[in-house]
Amino acid sequence: MYNTVFTLRCKEDMSAKLFSAEGLIASRWPPFIYRCDQQELAGEVDALFKKGGVLLAEAPTGTGKTFAYLTSVLQAEQPSIISTSSHALQQQLVQRDIPQLAKILGRSCKVVELLGITNYYCPKQGGAASGEGGARQLRRRAEALHHYWLQQGEPVIPWRTLASDAGIESAQLYAHVTVSQGDCTAEKCPWYERCPYFRQRHQLTTADIAVVNHALFYSTMAPLSQSIRGRFTQVVFDEAHRLEQLAIDRSTTIFDRADLERVLAPLQRWVQGEEDGAELGQLIRRCRKLLQLLELRLQRLQPESSGDWPELCLREPRLMAVWQPWRRSFRLLLAYMRLWGLRSGRFLQAEKTLLRYQHSLSPLQPGALLWYQRRQGRLSIHSVYLQQADAITNLPQTSLFISSSLSVDGDFSAFSDTLRLEKYDFYCSQLAPGEDLRARYYLPASLPAPGMQGHIEALMTDVLPLLRHNQGRALLLFSSLDNRKIAEGWLRQYADDFNLCVASRGAISQAVAQFSRRANSLLLATGLWDGLDIPGANLSLVIIDKIPFSSPDDFRVQARSKMLNMQGRDPFVEWQLPQAILRLRQGVGRLIRADNDGGVVVIGDSRLHYQGYRQQIMAALPQYPMTSDRQVALSFIESRPSFNVATVS
Repeated sequence: MYNTVFTLRCKEDMSAKLFSAEGLIASRWPPFIYRCDQQELAGEVDALFKKGGVLLAEAPTGTGKTFAYLTSVLQAEQPSIISTSSHALQQQLVQRDIPQLAKILGRSCKVVELLGITNYYCPKQGGAASGEGGARQLRRRAEALHHYWLQQGEPVIPWRTLASDAGIESAQLYAHVTVSQGDCTAEKCPWYERCPYFRQRHQLTTADIAVVNHALFYSTMAPLSQSIRGRFTQVVFDEAHRLEQLAIDRSTTIFDRADLERVLAPLQRWVQGEEDGAELGQLIRRCRKLLQLLELRLQRLQPESSGDWPELCLREPRLMAVWQPWRRSFRLLLAYMRLWGLRSGRFLQAEKTLLRYQHSLSPLQPGALLWYQRRQGRLSIHSVYLQQADAITNLPQTSLFISSSLSVDGDFSAFSDTLRLEKYDFYCSQLAPGEDLRARYYLPASLPAPGMQGHIEALMTDVLPLLRHNQGRALLLFSSLDNRKIAEGWLRQYADDFNLCVASRGAISQAVAQFSRRANSLLLATGLWDGLDIPGANLSLVIIDKIPFSSPDDFRVQARSKMLNMQGRDPFVEWQLPQAILRLRQGVGRLIRADNDGGVVVIGDSRLHYQGYRQQIMAALPQYPMTSDRQVALSFIESRPSFNVATVS
């Protein structure tokens, strides 16, 4: 149902030899299915790797994008980086796709997977956490993990895997066994040469293919050195649509009143027991008093609000009269803590926590806003980065950005503007005329508007017959954690015959595995709009709670909207709506992962029946027939060949 509408690079013989119906891959790998779009895309990537430059490539789910670019990566004479958004795709590339295609092509290569630095065990942090201070149970677990790491020969594996192998509960350990500051150098850290992250990173100096995470390109903690980056002449950004959101989300919390109070209160008690703690104790009392005064004055002026912090301080001199003394006192407190942190583990841990907020003492960076937020009596201030000219710098001479959703109606400008890509070519596959009859959209017309009381309950009531007819096998995608919890509670009360697999933080892979194994299961998630690949009958119903607009209460959304308004641009039309469309396309794309897949997509947003942007949204989605009649959707489910296929119990 797709045809290529833009092909800006010349075709090469490589794609025909490899991806044709009688090509090399087909002859050596029986599961191969010829796809015209895959062959076209492989030719574009091959041409890019030979000529250099930047290519934005969009191709739909099921095209075979991974193999299309991996052939060029594996046959390149110079090393390549493959960057992804999810750890799941990193593992898939390293453990399955690259070895499989390398065997088909008869190529050998050294592949190195590098996760973000906070995924690895930090022996300096873990050793300090196992010393004195902190909760006794956490201290014991940190100590046990540290000893296990030493006993096992200091392995280079993610810290959660290390804890799991050791049989140690990982809850609440994160802050105590991972890097908290970007001061990881041989001069500052005695564990540097033995550090799991830096030992793994060193492997990149001899790698043919480095598989990394997008966050590495934005990281301020131990970023890749230019010497390492410089040896890679090609980079592929798979799941490239996530780069835009990473750029937008770049922010630093420079002030959190509740978090600071949690550190200062016990610190004041500890100092009282020290002979020379009088001056520091007095300084801590002053800092706590200023925190309370700042909170009190803001509560009187702007209860439960958010906005530009410097503007508010200029309008309200009483706030500035507290903020400036706080910054001076906090600067002095950090100086004290650099000395006291050497005394014991508990003072060291307090110092590390306080250092998170040292950015409040720095001048505001160009292209950033200071945005405050007061929610449920909690004041926080954030530095939000809005100009992304330095977000991805020093790209290799060949850069491929690839995803199933980079453009809106073939227009890549929203993506390229955010990443400041000035010169690029693009390749785009779009829906061919006509409807794809493998699936249906069901758009309930009588639901309360999203955000109104009873919206999720009404949606669950409406789709329950679909869930029962489909024998589960459904993914329920929610735009917020609150909505997911409401749906989970409703289902447990009114539909307890289903197996609910809840993809909560830290348990996503387990929930997906359980969903794939068990009959009559529902997978509930907020973070699986992309990166989920369940082909076949096990997933034939996708329910989306609403159009996934960014939350208007998010301080990053407010700050970016203000910036666009200042430029005379419409934040909704130029940013929020395109972002929502791209995310919705990702969610809808979870349904059809292979040629024989199909089913029903439910979008529980009544605005699709009356808002002016309805046509723009639906035109950007896969072209399935639409209905507002639930009986039509039920009949379609019953008519599908997989209707009576049961999942493995």
